[in-house]
This record gives sequence, C-alpha cells and structure tokens, in this order.
Amino acid sequence: MTETSKKVIETDAKKAPKMSLGWRIALVVSLGLNLAVVGVVGGAFFKHGRPDHVGARFDPIVRALEPAERRKIGREIRKHRAGKADRRAALEAAFAEVLVVLRAPEFDSDAMRSAMTQKSEALRQTRDTGETALIAHLSGLSADERAEFADRLEGILKQKRR
Repeated sequence: MTETSKKVIETDAKKAPKMSLGWRIALVVSLGLNLAVVGVVGGAFFKHGRPDHVGARFDPIVRALEPAERRKIGREIRKHRAGKADRRAALEAAFAEVLVVLRAPEFDSDAMRSAMTQKSEALRQTRDTGETALIAHLSGLSADERAEFADRLEGILKQKRR
C-alpha cells in the first residue's frame, strides 16, 4: 500500500459523520423500551397462556374449565346451534341499526335502546346455548371433579380481585 492510498483511507475515515451523543442515547432508550414491551407481552403470555376462545378471556367459569373440557363444550354448542344464520342476521341487523342511529343528525335514544335490545337478544340466544352445554357438562361430573372445578374457579376469582 502506498503512502498516498493510506492517506486517502485515513481521510475517508475521518470524514465519516459520527452520530451525536443525543441520537445514540435516543437509540439505546428506544431499544430498551422495545425490549421491555416484548418482555411484558411475553411474560403475560407465559403466565396466563392463550385462551382457547374469546369467551375464555372474560368469563371466569369458562376459564376454570380445562382446555379439553372447553373444546368438548364448544363442539356441543356447534352441534346444537339451530338457527345460527337467523341469529347472525339478527345481530347484523341490530348493529346496522346502531350505525344508522349513531350517524343520524339528531341522536334518538329510543331508537338506540331498541337497537341495543335487538343486539342483546341475539347475543342472549347464543349465551343460553353455551350455558345449556356447560350445565350439561357439569352435571356429568362426579362430586370430586366438581370440587376440583370449584377450586379452579375460586382461584381465578381471587386473581381478579388483586
């Protein structure tokens, strides 16, 4: 390597702009926050696991069921969902009415109450089907199995109070 080429390389290296201290600190802080978010989400996932379905996140009774029990009850619900298309159509119609009321120039609280009642009725039918399947499942458990289920439910209810 000649003396001239060494000077060119050294000059190029000196010309490369250095990142300011402020930007370096900002990048390190950003990386730290990203890692913290990943840690929180990962920790929550490993602590609580992923529910089998949406209802499992909200209803403590459903959360107290073992995954295999939830799947079994889900199959029963799907088998006995007569009129599913009708209920879905009723729910869609209720939400369509909610949208109409919300977009009207003047808010009509009576029309909103009516739409909410329609929505509640469609959801109630689905909930009733699930409750019937759950009760049928629980009635098939032995006293010891029901006691274990009660213990799991109690544990979940105590967690919610914290």
